[in-house]
Amino acid sequence: MWVGMKNQPHQGPTSSGVFERLGDLKKNDEIIVERGDGTKFTYLVQEKEIVSLEDLNKGGMNRMTKSASSTAEGLNIISCTGNWIPAKNTYDQRVTIRAVAKE
Repeated sequence: MWVGMKNQPHQGPTSSGVFERLGDLKKNDEIIVERGDGTKFTYLVQEKEIVSLEDLNKGGMNRMTKSASSTAEGLNIISCTGNWIPAKNTYDQRVTIRAVAKE
């Protein structure tokens, strides 16, 4: 599982981060991960869900620790989305992506 930022480490909604467009993904979109040695791995999005931070903290994380498939390697990603809450220095929602290795 990867957890990352929509923007640069909690500077608010003005700086782009690696997962800024994570919420644009849809079923069967490809995610390509490249290691430092140049090896690439391709995953296909199976599920995308927008959940409140509260719901994720109440039990939604359990689902994110498992692959979307019982027979394929998985890649799960969580990032911030929704409205910026300055008093809490975070966003009020999370986008969760579950993907499986492309065969």
